[in-house]
Amino acid sequence: MKYLILGSEGFVGRELCRQLADKFEAKVFRVDMVPRNKIIAHHQYYRVNISKTDKLLAIIKRLRPDIIINLAGLIDGERERLFEANCFSPLRLIRALHKQKIKIVLIGSAAEYGAISGRNKIAEGRALNATSDYGLSKMVQTVLAIKEAERGNGPSIVIGRIFNMIGPGISNKLFVGAYAQKIASYEKQSKLKPLLVINPDSCRDLLSVKKVAAGIIALAQKGEKGQVYNICSGQPRSVISVVRDMLSLSRKNIPVLTDKCQPSRSDISRSVGDNKKISKLVKLGISRQEWMKELKDTLDWCRDKKQEA
Repeated sequence: MKYLILGSEGFVGRELCRQLADKFEAKVFRVDMVPRNKIIAHHQYYRVNISKTDKLLAIIKRLRPDIIINLAGLIDGERERLFEANCFSPLRLIRALHKQKIKIVLIGSAAEYGAISGRNKIAEGRALNATSDYGLSKMVQTVLAIKEAERGNGPSIVIGRIFNMIGPGISNKLFVGAYAQKIASYEKQSKLKPLLVINPDSCRDLLSVKKVAAGIIALAQKGEKGQVYNICSGQPRSVISVVRDMLSLSRKNIPVLTDKCQPSRSDISRSVGDNKKISKLVKLGISRQEWMKELKDTLDWCRDKKQEA
């Protein structure tokens, strides 16, 4: 099988490319707009922005991949840029491939669900109610991509909706990455000040980047056309419990200060996914031992100044 990975040099993209090559011996073509990652330099790499549809089409025509996985996109920024990267660019590519029988895996986000009342796990059929610009951009991508899939004469489109992640290489724009980097920074200080934890009782569903990549590969290989799958652990974890687990691995005894702020409209107090659907394709649970190892590896990565955030 030949895979074309858009956004190959990011947090998930690097792990995905490694697994495809090492576990499945797949032919991997990497596309991104940043310099090539030396760790996986043996793959063919093309430096192209996802917004350049014509250039992508030329690459696809030449390489003839069986599967395209789109990890390209933005987490934050101006609304126009978010919608261009997360919604309009991938949709232009899908429409340009309307006569080709190719499978495309798009990446969605738990942010599409928005704020959910109650303590039930969120299933894929739950009504979408995104409140952030990021969530809105992913939500519109999902709705329009499914409409394209329903036409039946073009690419086979599958959507993987990722919840929160942990692992080496994580961005400090994600909450685990932000606290891990703060802890790594505090360890270098001689005089310790308390680590401030905002909204400590908020709950999240976290999965290692390794398991997220495995979930995406399962969708590429076995996911059904026009279907959405949550990529998550199904396990709720409060923010304070995650921080305390990381602090238990710290090299210093860092004090904690909590602050239960008044949430804004876009804040989400609880986001825990139902993973029954994807569990029919691949098991994505995470044991306590795996969890602590992933936290340790994340902290160790943050402690190394040579690593990129």
